[in-house]
Amino acid sequence: MDVFNRPDGVEDSKKTANPSESENNTILVAEDNKETSYFIKVVLEKSGYKVMISADGEDAIKRFMGNKDKIRLLILDVMMPGKNGKEVYDEIVKMSPDIKVIFVSGFTADIIHEEEICKEGQGYLKKPFLAKDLIGKVKEITGE
Repeated sequence: MDVFNRPDGVEDSKKTANPSESENNTILVAEDNKETSYFIKVVLEKSGYKVMISADGEDAIKRFMGNKDKIRLLILDVMMPGKNGKEVYDEIVKMSPDIKVIFVSGFTADIIHEEEICKEGQGYLKKPFLAKDLIGKVKEITGE
């Protein structure tokens, strides 16, 4: 897939309600795999979102602390060096109880739920995922 062209299933943000028109329109992505984080960034930006990328959990927490009024959604890899996605979410939710989250992992959904990583009202995507699945899950979790 050529990530510079609009991925299948991703609409032109100029044709739909533009999420970047709101004040808190940034999505913070914590993903240690560079290719995956780049894919997520391109897909979300092509859909009109602002994106911050962190390569690990500690950096994600620092970025959130400095931008918490702008960030509307977290996309967190379950397995990262240092703090994992669940640990990152547990720290951030103390600062911002209403923050929305989508966990991403190569693990199956039943393992994620069995380990109580992802709970009711939180999103989960199994890697690898398609652009349309990412956008669909973002819209579902944010209520767009």
